[in-house]
Amino acid sequence: MASFREQRAEERKQQILRTAAELFHTKGYQSTTIEEIANELKLTKGSLYYYVNGKEDLLFQCHNLVAQSSIDRLRTIVDSSLNPGQKLSEAVRHHVYYECEEISMFNVIEKPAWISSLEIRSQILKQRDEYESIFQQIIAEGIKSGVFAPVDLKLFRLFLLGTLNSISRWYSPTGKYSKEEIADSFVTYILGSLSVNPGVSPSIRSTP
Repeated sequence: MASFREQRAEERKQQILRTAAELFHTKGYQSTTIEEIANELKLTKGSLYYYVNGKEDLLFQCHNLVAQSSIDRLRTIVDSSLNPGQKLSEAVRHHVYYECEEISMFNVIEKPAWISSLEIRSQILKQRDEYESIFQQIIAEGIKSGVFAPVDLKLFRLFLLGTLNSISRWYSPTGKYSKEEIADSFVTYILGSLSVNPGVSPSIRSTP
């Protein structure tokens, strides 16, 4: 179990990452300086460097925070006793909720080209591949069990993640749709497109 000091340090680091992501999103990565991020947080540059190694590391840590949390959540869903329809439903809902709650973070991590280090960019792409493969695993499980209609796994995965990742570009907390309404609609559309019987979505309800 993490100590109180470790928990506070982790909370502080997440605050730094969210502040950096917001500035990167609103001002642009190239136009944002470490000094501006430190000033926004009311920290000295030295204090900021205690948590990160520089601006590029900030960007990588933003991606790592979102990716690792999402991968861990999806692994829990995959390992559960839910049926494939329920698993895909939960995976989609998690993605939608998280993206709506972390709009700036998602908009920033969609731009790995901002990172010049090929090694760091490779790590980012590896995490993305892992995340996408979990969605593909759920879909493949549904097809194998007859819950989902056969589809081209790669093309459907690209469609699915492309659709989900677009949310941060248009969602607004004060907009017409809540994150719950968006999640409900996306689950209905996605599962409907995988239905064995047109017009009937695969079961997304828990078994009594």
